[in-house]
Amino acid sequence: MKVGQAGKAGPHAAYIARAGQYAHRLGQGEQLEATGAGNLPAWAANPLVFWQAADAHERANGTTYREMALALPRELAPDQRAKLVRAFVAQELGARTSG
Repeated sequence: MKVGQAGKAGPHAAYIARAGQYAHRLGQGEQLEATGAGNLPAWAANPLVFWQAADAHERANGTTYREMALALPRELAPDQRAKLVRAFVAQELGARTSG
């Protein structure tokens, strides 16, 4: 489990979603199979807005995010891998998700 420091959540979320300054990576051979977000407050319809707010309001030595890396079977199709991840998230974190 990776723990994110204050000030790193917004840029890291953009990197993971290949958004903003990282969008060009998709044209350089990288692939993004799926993205999603859930359990966000109503004011943060865009997940990047939420992570930028976390950076702005977390104390200097606080934790703004936690990240898990999962290994998924190559034998599954992309839609099957996405379904597997959604089931894992629902089981471990709750079922309120979108995307």
